[in-house]
Amino acid sequence: MLSIQELPAQALPPREADPVDASAAAAGPAMLEVKGVNQYYGGSHILRDVGLRTRAGRVTVLLGRNGAGKTTLLKSLMGLVPIRTGSIAFAGRDIARATPYDRARAGIGFVPQGREIFSRLTVEENLRMGLAYRS
Repeated sequence: MLSIQELPAQALPPREADPVDASAAAAGPAMLEVKGVNQYYGGSHILRDVGLRTRAGRVTVLLGRNGAGKTTLLKSLMGLVPIRTGSIAFAGRDIARATPYDRARAGIGFVPQGREIFSRLTVEENLRMGLAYRS
């Protein structure tokens, strides 16, 4: 099971049947909003109706055991693996079918765990590589 938390800890997002958290609604529109995302690898249903909402200026944490779908969700957000159903919006714009490079241009980045990018760079330097196209 995936667990998505915003720091300071706050329940996000509420399920459709639950009342909307007044503090989240008062904070304004979501920076990233995922609704009903389903993704499969072959016949295996990996992401089941995943939903989350993040806000600008907040840190959102994605937690889960091995095999829970954390990396699959991140790859789906980047467009590296296609979603079967659902929606992904960034800054109010639907990006569910956008290419990975269009998502990167919009400001979404993905740095995998481990040394799969530039092994001699620090974590910060690897993250800054995603901003290299900006002046």
